[in-house]
Amino acid sequence: MSITEQARQVQELYPLLYFSVHRKHTRNDGLSPSSVRILHHCAGEGESWAGQLAEHLGLSRSTLSEFLANLEEGGWIAIRHPNAERRRIIELTEGGRDAIESCEV
Repeated sequence: MSITEQARQVQELYPLLYFSVHRKHTRNDGLSPSSVRILHHCAGEGESWAGQLAEHLGLSRSTLSEFLANLEEGGWIAIRHPNAERRRIIELTEGGRDAIESCEV
């Protein structure tokens, strides 16, 4: 295939790729884009302290608590309280890992 033919093929395929990546993905599992962002962060960290997670994501602790309650209720995360402390450790569940995989392009 000549360079001209290759260039023409790229020109034809580029819009398909662009719109695939930049379209607003719809989800039917009840996860908001912010919830998915929290899941992605937890996936990268292994386990996260709630306070550090709130600070890193730029969320108030109360806002993060609402997200975490919904994510735990949905089975996407598990929350542990080590040593009977108030601090919480957030871990991604198998359901959370599946949700992340389903939203990757």
